[in-house]
This record gives sequence, structure tokens and C-alpha cells, in this order.
Amino acid sequence: MTRPFSPVLFCDYRAVRFRATAVRSCGSRLIRIVGSGLCPSPGWTLALVPVNGGVVPHPDSLWLAVRETPPDDAVLRADTVTQVEAIVEDSAATEIVIQLPGREPLAVAVAEPAPDQAAAGELIRG
Repeated sequence: MTRPFSPVLFCDYRAVRFRATAVRSCGSRLIRIVGSGLCPSPGWTLALVPVNGGVVPHPDSLWLAVRETPPDDAVLRADTVTQVEAIVEDSAATEIVIQLPGREPLAVAVAEPAPDQAAAGELIRG
């Protein structure tokens, strides 16, 4: 949908638009988080950034925040799906909590590899 330019506040996010998948590689557990936001115009840049580098009160939750960068030259307002992705190393997280600008955070469960896939990863690593 395209409409005349109006002040842009932020992109819209839903938990169903995000996936978090754990993989094991070379003795480490990596979590790949992919998702998208519905932004009010083309040209937005999204990034997932760490929230807390210090003491973590809930080690089963990994907290990230969405950093939104609006375009400098948006003239038309056209809802646009904008992708975001991050890969983080974490040995214990079962949930990714994503903080959103000015809104409640959303939670995404971490999917673990199937046992046969995990075993294959161990064999490759040797």
C-alpha cells in the first residue's frame, strides 16, 4: 500500500516473523536469529544488537534489541518488509527476547537441531 508521506515512527514486529535456530559447530553452540519488520517505507536498515553485556539474571534468555535506521530520503509511504539477521554464540539460551523501540519485547523460542543433525555436526567436527 502506498500513501503520501507522513511522519515515520517505527517498524512493526510480530513474534511469528522471527525464527531462532541453534547449531553446534567446532564445539560451540551458535544461534541464528532471522526475522523481519514491516517498515513504513523502503530503505530502512534493521540490526539486532546485544542488550546486556554484564550480569544476566536469566541465563536461559538471550536479550537483543532491534536498532532501526530510517532512510534519509523517504518520500512515499509504502509498507515494506525489511529483513534482519544475527548469529550469536550462546551455550544455554532457550529463548531470544527482542527489545523493540517504545514497545513490549517479544520472545522467540530457540529451536534445537534434531538428534541426527546434531550427531552429523559432531562427526564433521571430528
